[in-house]
Amino acid sequence: MFSIEELNLEDIPELPGVYIFFSKEKKTLYVGKAINLLNRLRNYLKSKTHDPKTALMLSEAKYLDFIVVRNEYEALILEMTLIKEKIPKYNVQLRDNKSYPYIKIDFNEDFPALELFRGKPTKKKDVLYIGPYPDGSRLRSLLNYINSVLPLRKCSKTTFKNAKSFCIRYQMKQCLAPCTGKVDKEEYKKIVLLAKNWLTGDLDRVKKDLIKQIEKFSKEENFEQAARLRDSLFYIESFSNIKVVDPQGKLDVDAIYINKLGDISLVQVRRGFVSTNIIKRLINVQETNLRDAMLFFLYDFYSNIEPGKLICINIKLDEADLIERFFKERWNKKHKIKVISDDLLNDNEPSKKGKLRLDVKYLEILKIAKENLVAKNKINVFKEGFERLSEIFEKKISLAFALDVAHFQGEATVAGLSAADEKGLRKRYYRRVRLEDNSLDDYASLDLALKTLCKKKLEADLLLIDGGLGQLEVALKNLRDSSTIVISLAKEEEVIYLTDKRELRLPKSDYALRALMYLRDEAHRFANEYRKYLFAKARKPLKDKSY
Repeated sequence: MFSIEELNLEDIPELPGVYIFFSKEKKTLYVGKAINLLNRLRNYLKSKTHDPKTALMLSEAKYLDFIVVRNEYEALILEMTLIKEKIPKYNVQLRDNKSYPYIKIDFNEDFPALELFRGKPTKKKDVLYIGPYPDGSRLRSLLNYINSVLPLRKCSKTTFKNAKSFCIRYQMKQCLAPCTGKVDKEEYKKIVLLAKNWLTGDLDRVKKDLIKQIEKFSKEENFEQAARLRDSLFYIESFSNIKVVDPQGKLDVDAIYINKLGDISLVQVRRGFVSTNIIKRLINVQETNLRDAMLFFLYDFYSNIEPGKLICINIKLDEADLIERFFKERWNKKHKIKVISDDLLNDNEPSKKGKLRLDVKYLEILKIAKENLVAKNKINVFKEGFERLSEIFEKKISLAFALDVAHFQGEATVAGLSAADEKGLRKRYYRRVRLEDNSLDDYASLDLALKTLCKKKLEADLLLIDGGLGQLEVALKNLRDSSTIVISLAKEEEVIYLTDKRELRLPKSDYALRALMYLRDEAHRFANEYRKYLFAKARKPLKDKSY
């Protein structure tokens, strides 16, 4: 480890490797890789122009270290390993970095259950681990569904051991009650194997085996058990009607979409149908390091989860060949990365533009990933945004308004008020105001809109004005006696001006800013919708009423 102040750049080799910046307290700030360590570190330490995040990191950095490796691939793997191990302050990180769960089936037990398991699987004989699964909540839902369809025990080992009579799940036809000897070991384990085949994706085999079991119980005149399995077959048939993207069942694809805020949406297609659909959020992401974010996600996620044969992403990676090599070494299979640009995603007729270069199925799957992210963000932006706003203003923000004034060259001047709470937009509070035309400037229009709305006695915890300091001053003049927090949001730079006229600059990934921008844009849309209506109405020709 070297002191940056005393470091002689000539001591740094022109070789591939990994470099690490440390704080005064020798805490890891940032880990990076380079093909040429000297060139990269010279750029850091001698250049006077850096993006804001890099400049902030360098202002904290007091020490530096580097590790020389043989090639770029080794540099990439070491960089990713150190980021996961050290969790540096300024590197891209997954916001939720929990381990991925498995389903555990212990065939050493006479009557095994399907258990949710987190941790490192053991190599104990006759213990099967299925997974890991990238979406824990979806896995729990699937387990509950399977337990409601296939009549297996769901109770703990202690409850099972001490059972003296059958439980309510037996009465509901959801368990064979092995605790009371209602079924023998061999017959029970056949049902466990059905669950195992289901979880490994072989539904056709599950249905065939169920039909054999039903026929067997029927011949033995065990009609009660046959009826239970018949119901199971019916539910499995309905479960099969999930979203299919390839009726031939050959598609084995992962689609990963990243937006400019570092949110990632993953859709996995196995055997032609969507098997996984998750959203991951990354921190320390800016538009300038989206490639780093995608690279980290590919390494981190696929260290634990086997990828599809093809991985479609929406951002070009210079290190794609290195990540493909990592996949080959980790999973002993070939996996290919394919880039599908946002231009193609936004094209309504991609088959014409990229027919020779692109299978449209892959494009459609990546579109599903993008649409999922857009839909999820609409739900989360207010919930997490209002939590952040409450932290920032040290006051519970339950309801917020946004006000925008719109006109066309002084005509059809209107104001639109939008509203939201942590659950989303609240249109019952929406208001629109028609203002006088021509003679009023923007500030006077805003002043009149506020006076009109104040008469309606609408109250919120926060009022957002579209504009800068000038608009904020107009709003404060009208609401000086109100307990409402009044702020403004200036377009382009997205600077927030506070009640005391100080500036608050938040990263675009911050949910407080996201919520305010969404609410501001909704007020703008609502006001302009009314303005267009009035403008068109004023120019509509009068009907000829002459006789």
